[in-house]
Amino acid sequence: FRWCSVLEPTVVQAICNHACKFMFLSPNDVLFEAGQEAQAAYLVVRGNVRYQRLAQVEDGVGTVHTAGPGVWLAEAAMWCYWTHIGDAYALDKCQILVVSVHALGRVLEMSELAMGVIQDYARCFQQLTVAQTAPSDVHTDATECTEILRVMGATSRLVVSRAAFFALSRFWSTRVFQSQKSLDLLRAEVEDGRSLLVQDGTGEVMRLVVVVALTLRN
Repeated sequence: FRWCSVLEPTVVQAICNHACKFMFLSPNDVLFEAGQEAQAAYLVVRGNVRYQRLAQVEDGVGTVHTAGPGVWLAEAAMWCYWTHIGDAYALDKCQILVVSVHALGRVLEMSELAMGVIQDYARCFQQLTVAQTAPSDVHTDATECTEILRVMGATSRLVVSRAAFFALSRFWSTRVFQSQKSLDLLRAEVEDGRSLLVQDGTGEVMRLVVVVALTLRN
């Protein structure tokens, strides 16, 4: 949502006001159970949550994961219909950010720009999730924003890249020794689609380019 905070700050404010709340758990409190239809996505703010993925008929894989601060649980519920495939409970006192998926959908409808990009993001998120060998309620590297951006449509990639460029240019203007020419060249790359820009979870701007590797054999 960092790109949205740059281009549509009122939408992000509405998400915070209407779709988010905090939940506090005591040790052994249940966050969700396998088989339940997901109504929310959860971000661990403080404490640790134990997640146990039940073995599925399709893969026979069962895993146990401890989700600490900064880890998303059931993130997929924001982007597609999701049924929990594991159990999650608090290991200690926890503070959890809860994002209501239904309220989130209503807020995003406020903005045609945001809705267009989010629909594309959701489509790609679902594709990457389904392609995983063993999907999980715990966030995985397969659905990192960089992986999703790579397969999104050209228009959506440009919107996200422009937002990241705007954030970078504001920082750039405070750096005395940074070259304006370099910034102009980067802008041209973004507009031409030769590179993509995206902000990570800490706000750092990353530049993504396509690299072709060739192996020459006799």
